Amino acid sequence: MGDIQAMFHQVKVAEQDRDFLRFLWWPEGDISRELKVYRMTVHLFGAVSSPSCASYALKKTADDNKEDFSELAVLAVKRNFYVDDCLMSLGSEEEAIKMVNELNALCKRGGFQLEKWISNSRAVLHSIPEEHWAKDLKELNLDQDDLPAERVLGLLWCVESDSFKFKMKMKHQSPTRCGMLSITSSLYNPLGFLSPAILPAKMMQQELCRRSCGWDDVIPLDILKRWEQWLEEVKLLASFKVARCMQTKDFGDLTYCQLHHFADASKDGYGTVTYIRLKTHLLQLIRQKAHLTDSDLNNGLVKRQRAAVTSKGNALKPKDLLEAELAIVRYCQQQRFEDEISCLLSKTGTGGRQSSIYKLDPILDNGLLRVGGRLSKGAMPMEEKHPLILSKDQHVSRLILKSIHQLLGHSGRNHTLSTLRRKYWITNANAAVRKIISECRNCRRFNRRALEQKMADLPKERLVPDMPPFTNVGVDYFGPVEIKQGRKQCKRYDVIFTCMTSRAIHLEVENSLETDACINAIRRFISRRGQVVHIRSDNGTNFVGTERELRKALVSLDHKRIQDALTPSGIEWSFNPPSASHYGGVWERMIRLVRRILNSVLRQQRLDDDGLHTVMCEIEAILNDCPITRLSDEPNDLEPLTPNHLLLLKGKPALPPGLFEPSDMYVKRRWRQV
Repeated sequence: MGDIQAMFHQVKVAEQDRDFLRFLWWPEGDISRELKVYRMTVHLFGAVSSPSCASYALKKTADDNKEDFSELAVLAVKRNFYVDDCLMSLGSEEEAIKMVNELNALCKRGGFQLEKWISNSRAVLHSIPEEHWAKDLKELNLDQDDLPAERVLGLLWCVESDSFKFKMKMKHQSPTRCGMLSITSSLYNPLGFLSPAILPAKMMQQELCRRSCGWDDVIPLDILKRWEQWLEEVKLLASFKVARCMQTKDFGDLTYCQLHHFADASKDGYGTVTYIRLKTHLLQLIRQKAHLTDSDLNNGLVKRQRAAVTSKGNALKPKDLLEAELAIVRYCQQQRFEDEISCLLSKTGTGGRQSSIYKLDPILDNGLLRVGGRLSKGAMPMEEKHPLILSKDQHVSRLILKSIHQLLGHSGRNHTLSTLRRKYWITNANAAVRKIISECRNCRRFNRRALEQKMADLPKERLVPDMPPFTNVGVDYFGPVEIKQGRKQCKRYDVIFTCMTSRAIHLEVENSLETDACINAIRRFISRRGQVVHIRSDNGTNFVGTERELRKALVSLDHKRIQDALTPSGIEWSFNPPSASHYGGVWERMIRLVRRILNSVLRQQRLDDDGLHTVMCEIEAILNDCPITRLSDEPNDLEPLTPNHLLLLKGKPALPPGLFEPSDMYVKRRWRQV
């Protein structure tokens, strides 16, 4: 092993490129004197380009002088140098001595001086001048002392035994996930020699991830004992050595080599064993025969497994799904509320005030626990009058909350709770929903806390009582949304109409931003929602959060023409002041909710016109089902008021027909994609 002395400084920088390496210098270090400008004429240490340029120059030296040196020496320069370090293994001392001399001569042709030589052969070292030895060798007596250990590209090479060894100097770290990762990462293992020893530590970190332990949380006691035992055992690696050369001594000329790999997997990790097979002479085989067992013989059980029953001809019915759902709920209730069910069966109450569901006045219906109360004679579905009771700590409860949260387009806590209590009553559901939302990736991404601005007084349109919905309206554009139309992509723009008092919304899809299209959208809205008295909007220059294209295009809207067209209908139009986006907070907030559902559901998908209209209608139904009154924890209270109650005189919107999976996002049937 050798090293090129000051390799970067031996390679000149082209004259036309030296201006990139200018630097300032005070003559003789006197800062009172005038600064002088210098240029580096050679490549400097620390520049990103230096290793590449120096390596190119070294290989160019080998190409220019390949006629004067052996092919093995030229290949050694091209393949056995890592920047300035030369690493090479040869079969005999005579070959090594000859190679050292050739490499020294070849590198000198390019202005490179090889030094810091070290070898596991003392004969090779004696053939090299002592001033060109490695630093640690100069202080030794080669005839009496053992050869030292040397760093080779980060690995510790024990030259005397010709093996790799490891220094185990690990700093003390706190018993946390962060501390464990710091210790395991400090073990330099580029060739995988230490992988079997590091695997138990990685398995412990994997177990901590399954238990949802934080980075700075103290690890549990059972894992802490295993971790401390591993720390004691890993110190034994200081005496562990790996032979650098797999070929035995005096083996002879190698003519044939094979690697035989055997691997198997388990739930904890992969196990691999590799055997090396060497030969000194090669027989001319008439027929080669493998004596290794094929892995297919070990997988006979897999081939004998029964084929899965296809769903064709065995389609599930709604009744089957309902029975399966009730069976799961019944099992969960028996696991958590066994005492309460026993008391209700014996007609002795619910077990007293110590029961966690005592205040719910539970009743037993076909073996299922339901919320009691005084609404049994109400004209409501059974599941709304008496929701099924579940505990928040059960896995089924978390799955139900996640499903409702995703079906509602990642809506907030109140909306999720309102929908949940139409069928289920989960104990301490407020905390459970908060946890689900806090762990939701989409919600954490899109609900980052923004800067809070001090708000002005509410406009009078929002405070007028006893007015029908959409009497006072805020209107705004947002988008564009890209859609498919045949083989081309088009842009569509969305118009949102927001009721200033009830927070109900109405969505329209427009093909363009022309004034006529805007007037038509308003006319369609009035035809469906009734007469409007007052419309408020931005003035076309302060659309906050919209794309640049939309912001520019809205400036061209003829607002006077729009206002003149609406004046005969008795509609007053008001425009917000410029640079005052907070004046339109009512509709800006609703646009944000629409965008959140679009981003969460569509992601990168592009719909056609019909699909986009359908999605917008369903988003409108979801947002109009958001509660506008405070949600009560009392089971006897009525359900919260929503805009749908005011618009449709009913609260529960119709669900899309069918059962859908994430794979439906890529099917050809557009309605399933929607």
